[in-house]
Amino acid sequence: MRLKCLLSAMGFALGTSAYPYVLTPFNGTIHSAPIDTSNISYSSTNFGVVLERSAEEDPLYINNVEVLPGTNWDSDIDLNQHFSYYGFTNGNWGQGDYVLGDELVGNLTWYFGALVNRIGEFAGPVAPGVYDFQVAISGGDTPTANDSLALIDFQLHVVQGFDVQLVASFSNPLLQTLDQTEASVTLTNNGALPIVTSSWYVAGFGISYPGAIPEYQLTFLDFLGDWFGKTILPGQSRTDLHSKWQWGSSPAGMYYGNLGVIGGLYDGDGLHWSAENAVMQVGQPSPTVSGTITLNDFSGSLNGVEVTVEVWQDDELIETLTDTLDSSGNFGVSPTAEGWVTLKFDMRAGLKQSESVDLDEGPIEDLEIVLQNGDIDHSGEVDAADIDAAIADFGAVGDNDADVDGSTEVDAADIDVVISNFGNVDE
Repeated sequence: MRLKCLLSAMGFALGTSAYPYVLTPFNGTIHSAPIDTSNISYSSTNFGVVLERSAEEDPLYINNVEVLPGTNWDSDIDLNQHFSYYGFTNGNWGQGDYVLGDELVGNLTWYFGALVNRIGEFAGPVAPGVYDFQVAISGGDTPTANDSLALIDFQLHVVQGFDVQLVASFSNPLLQTLDQTEASVTLTNNGALPIVTSSWYVAGFGISYPGAIPEYQLTFLDFLGDWFGKTILPGQSRTDLHSKWQWGSSPAGMYYGNLGVIGGLYDGDGLHWSAENAVMQVGQPSPTVSGTITLNDFSGSLNGVEVTVEVWQDDELIETLTDTLDSSGNFGVSPTAEGWVTLKFDMRAGLKQSESVDLDEGPIEDLEIVLQNGDIDHSGEVDAADIDAAIADFGAVGDNDADVDGSTEVDAADIDVVISNFGNVDE
């Protein structure tokens, strides 16, 4: 998961020890945890500790970390310990898992982001309120030392829950190749408690095709906006930029994003809210109506021929669409109408052919449309006027509707096609 991080550390050491180091909380000493997690995408309450030491200092081992419940503690509050860290080792950024009892070597600034944490619902009924506990960290200059290195006071604020809505939008909701888009999110606080945002994130494959693999996702460029330490009071909303993306070579289609904001009752809280409506069209959408078109008595190439599709509903023309055929006569269009419509297909000297379809059953594929030929003047009927048009253009070469057989020349064969279709009308 990509996470926008702001690192800060308090500049003092806790505990009584001769070892020159800093071992202190870095994301606050009080954090919230909800009883009702139904409004939260991922409920995680993290208490972080930062370790700083220099290579010149004496050997240092952390041999034990213990949670000491306060007098008001509830046994149904389950806490976990994690020794994963991120930060700098001798000036190099990295991450890893510390093993208790290993020697700490070099210049270190390590952030244990969830040294103590809890996830999800409580093990049993816990009353709302503030619960005290301490984290005792011990060790020394050997793997068996048990000196007190730090004793840190923390508080867990149990609340009933939050009511947050997070909605995404995109500056460019229809991407073409190499296009970029900026994602924004709006956080609305519908609950009774204030919300303080700690950060923002991109999870999973970011913005990707459903069931995606890494090759089926947009390229993440950067985080945008500022969601550090922003307070949204009950009944209020806040909108800001979130992240920037680019479409490269992944397949076209509807892409879905896993974008979110992190926060809670206190700055540094780790509750995750995922954005709704993080959906966008990437590339040209697939047509909702597709198939092939054949023009009787036409032997030329259909490649590049334009077809017109009229969309009729309740005897009213509501939309006219066009598409360009390939050499096999394949077409694809996407009417905006819903329900039953009549599609009327027209191209070159063909008579219009009607096809009734239910667009609610889409996508509608494999339609086979056959047009009768010979309507050179597009009157809706093959008649004497069409014969006259063929005679008038007799001998012409190149693209010409009077060249009804597609031979690239208006000749006697074209007049024969018109005569053979004489009297046919639009269907």
